[in-house]
Amino acid sequence: MNKDKRFPSTMVWTPIPLITWLLPFIGHMGLTDSEGTIFDFAGPYTINVSKRTTAFGPPAKVAPMFEYMGGDGGSESRSLWDSGVAAGSEEFRHRMHNLICNNCHDHVAECLNVMRYPVPAWAWAPRWGMISVWLYMLLHGRYTSWSAIVKTYLPALVLWSIILGFMYMPFWLSRTDE
Repeated sequence: MNKDKRFPSTMVWTPIPLITWLLPFIGHMGLTDSEGTIFDFAGPYTINVSKRTTAFGPPAKVAPMFEYMGGDGGSESRSLWDSGVAAGSEEFRHRMHNLICNNCHDHVAECLNVMRYPVPAWAWAPRWGMISVWLYMLLHGRYTSWSAIVKTYLPALVLWSIILGFMYMPFWLSRTDE
């Protein structure tokens, strides 16, 4: 992947070491502005702003959002998107981070709610939330490269192979061939 590749007006996702290794569908999220600059809630009172990476590395998965805004892609639509990302990020600069709630998924949801981005009908909710953001990325996200797929799933495959190997080792060792 080109290290300077940007994804304007996009939801981005990247693996979190250890957590994604155990559950490969869980990772770190952020949003980009109309120029492709990434904004992600990186920790207590901290919004990571970067041209290339989230707090945990470059985006592995992206879900383009801008074309669904209903605008013509003109400066008014870009301005609405950028002001939503900026306002949601400013709100989260004053919040404590928590792994289970009030996390990077909530930051993305706040930005989308501020800009009044339409919630998908399948979400059955009037506003974006942590679960709807996660599910949107799961259903609509696409990997940025083959190496991103490998970085997401290979550690999980190795770790789960080791775990399952140790779980079933007593069974294999106790078998007797008669």
